[in-house]
Amino acid sequence: MRIYIDVIFLVNFIMDTMILWIISILDRRKVSFKRIVAGGTVGAFLYCLLLFLPYLGSWVNYVLGSLILGISVWLTFRPSTLKAYIKLKVFSLLASVFVGGIFIAIFYFTKANGVIPLAIGNFSIKLLLVLTVAIYVFIKWAGGIFISTFTNRNGYCRISICFNGKKAEIVALMDTGNFLIEDQGGNKIIIAEFGAIKQFFNTETQLLYYQKLSPQQILEGITDEHVKTRLQLIPFSSIGTDGGVLTAFKADFAEVSAGKKIVLKNALLVIYNGRL
Repeated sequence: MRIYIDVIFLVNFIMDTMILWIISILDRRKVSFKRIVAGGTVGAFLYCLLLFLPYLGSWVNYVLGSLILGISVWLTFRPSTLKAYIKLKVFSLLASVFVGGIFIAIFYFTKANGVIPLAIGNFSIKLLLVLTVAIYVFIKWAGGIFISTFTNRNGYCRISICFNGKKAEIVALMDTGNFLIEDQGGNKIIIAEFGAIKQFFNTETQLLYYQKLSPQQILEGITDEHVKTRLQLIPFSSIGTDGGVLTAFKADFAEVSAGKKIVLKNALLVIYNGRL
């Protein structure tokens, strides 16, 4: 049997990249497209290497394939805890079943057995590309409907935040935290996880948060003067805690979508360096 290694690589690259992209949607993680593509590339490369090993049985190949996908997931999302990794691994299995099932079903029902030009055996590059675009459009469409329905029914909203000329979108719970007002300036306060808005900052500033430094240490460690001038410390208190301070940045503006769109020009972006 003749094996085209470039075709094997292309198929696995597209499927792995799509699986990683679906995981980012399910876990609501803001991961750069470059990292998703890099993860898909590593997964496809490792799978191609697997073809050079002697056949050890279907179960062994399944375990090795699952291990390769796990490596791609870890490289792409860099989970900080074992619990977070297990959660991502479960999402990867769900995404794999979804993507693989759609590809297999469409190949079966269309009987694409060398009918389309560029076909190689039972495989068609053109059909693969068409399926890739179709699945992407479907996920974007279905995901938008799901998020819209979910957020409207369960007290969630979508917020688009602009800071320093960059944009980030988050899904927020419309509890009392979304209607807090700063005592001094009267600014509306939006609380967000650092991981959801980290693209606003350069690598040096991101490292300060990754090191879990105190807000005061972060304030002293920021060297970007333009960002530093928009930074302030916000005191907080809540039931069952002694309170403390959080770092906050003056946003350019924020758009809140909850049935209707509301533009906030006096929004403070408060960063919580953990999971909300």
